Amino acid sequence: MKRRNTWDPTASAFCGAMAGMTLTLVLESYDVFAGWFDGTDPYIHIATEMAVFAAGGALLFVALARRRHRASRKRRPND
Repeated sequence: MKRRNTWDPTASAFCGAMAGMTLTLVLESYDVFAGWFDGTDPYIHIATEMAVFAAGGALLFVALARRRHRASRKRRPND
């Protein structure tokens, strides 16, 4: 039996959120070591960017998973 390649949007959203949070941690670590925090509270700044990057990564990965799933279904005409 041939194994189907399914693109799970839930797993993709989780991976996208993790990628977004990792990117946020890298960028904010660089900001901390460079001393680029202006007069704002660092916690608010980091928490806001973490939420935005996690949501953006999740949405991006889900969109890519749905596109790949749709493309893989078009290639199998007998399904």
